[in-house]
Amino acid sequence: VSGCRFDGIDLGGKSGNSNIIERCVVRTVGRLGLHANVVISSAATDCGNITIFAQTVRDCFASSTGGIAIWGDVVNNSHGVGSTTGIFAEASVSNSYGESQGNSPGISCTSGTVSFSRGKSASGFAISSAIAIGCTSAGGGINSPQKHLGTP
Repeated sequence: VSGCRFDGIDLGGKSGNSNIIERCVVRTVGRLGLHANVVISSAATDCGNITIFAQTVRDCFASSTGGIAIWGDVVNNSHGVGSTTGIFAEASVSNSYGESQGNSPGISCTSGTVSFSRGKSASGFAISSAIAIGCTSAGGGINSPQKHLGTP
């Protein structure tokens, strides 16, 4: 899907529906790139707002020109580059890389756990989480009251 004024693929989510977007690509849309309960093995780039919005995001790439690249409850094995936040998660992030092009965290999971992930921020925290396990920074510090397994 490419060149949409508003949203790319929007199946809704978090409303009791059980829907999946898998192996899809969205490019250059005005607002939301991909929206479902589960997004797997997909990519969305140059989206004007949230690029991927789902309860579960796995094996995805996202870049947002106007906001958060990936917003989910659980994010695994994914890479998000956002103009504000790369990855914003409610519960957990694992084996992922989040980049912020602004002063927000590359990965933000303030009430959950970020494990074995890497964050980068142009002028903020690389990672902000309740618990950080085995995490690294490519730019910016790691803000977490509980740091484990070598997290700086």
